Amino acid sequence: RVQKLQEKNLVREEAAKKARAAEDAKAKAKRAKEAKAIAAVAAKAADEAAKEAAESATFASCSTWAREDAQVEARLSTARPVNPFARYNPPSGPQRDGQLTAAERQAVANYKAGARPVAAPQHVVGPMSWAATPGTAGEEEEKSTVAEEEEESPREPEDRLPSLHRA
Repeated sequence: RVQKLQEKNLVREEAAKKARAAEDAKAKAKRAKEAKAIAAVAAKAADEAAKEAAESATFASCSTWAREDAQVEARLSTARPVNPFARYNPPSGPQRDGQLTAAERQAVANYKAGARPVAAPQHVVGPMSWAATPGTAGEEEEKSTVAEEEEESPREPEDRLPSLHRA
């Protein structure tokens, strides 16, 4: 009975080996077929490139403009792609990865608490009558009306442009 089991196992192992060998042969055939297809495509591309090169050489020999165009085209085709970040200088020093300094944390806390940054004092510029001077409000009104009357008096053209009229 043990002998029969051993024979069955041997038969199974041989069948598995044959199946693996058949699969390997199929895979090799498939790879060979793919390699032939790739070689055919590469040969076709090489033929087309040679044909285009011959045409461009013939065309380029016709005139200097065409020759220059072909040279420019060749240079552009071999040029490296332009990197939009080529002139970007990364920041020097270690990066903090979103960590805030103590001053930044304090500024955030102040902002959340309602404090606003204080800039230079803002002065309102206005007429002199707004200035706080000792006296009554009536006096200021009288002074401003007198000043307005003085401003309204017409001046002579000679007073406005003395250098042009008095020459």
